[in-house]
Amino acid sequence: MIGPLDRRVESYFEIKNDNDEVLLATLRAVLHQQVHTAFHNLEVALEKCESLIESVMLCSLTIVGRELTDCVFYRINGVEYGDYPKGFENLYIEPQAQLGEYRVDFLLLYEMFAPDFLNAKEFVNGQEIPGTKVVRRRMIIECDGHDFHD
Repeated sequence: MIGPLDRRVESYFEIKNDNDEVLLATLRAVLHQQVHTAFHNLEVALEKCESLIESVMLCSLTIVGRELTDCVFYRINGVEYGDYPKGFENLYIEPQAQLGEYRVDFLLLYEMFAPDFLNAKEFVNGQEIPGTKVVRRRMIIECDGHDFHD
């Protein structure tokens, strides 16, 4: 059975021969697998949200993370769910994260691999290329709704 997602994929291709049919079938299978995995990962993260506003925030962070970074991961009870292999820029979203004696609605970790000019690698012929380093930035997000402030 061909669903709306399959028809959308087909609309991008003009099928000219059997190879095109095989390519289209492969793309359909990959797309379904990716959608299923992304849905499962998001569903696991959504279970940690304690209010509608937190659920909306998680979905918004996911959308923005996918637009701005290579990969989005969710950390739930010490387990990572998300895109593999990791990219050069990754966003980790941890709903209901424990920080010492405090619990926060979201702990975000942005991780980027960047050139490290202070630790250049030198080749035998004298050429140098920069090394690499991991740059990490963290952010806490609290989502307090109308009920909290009244």
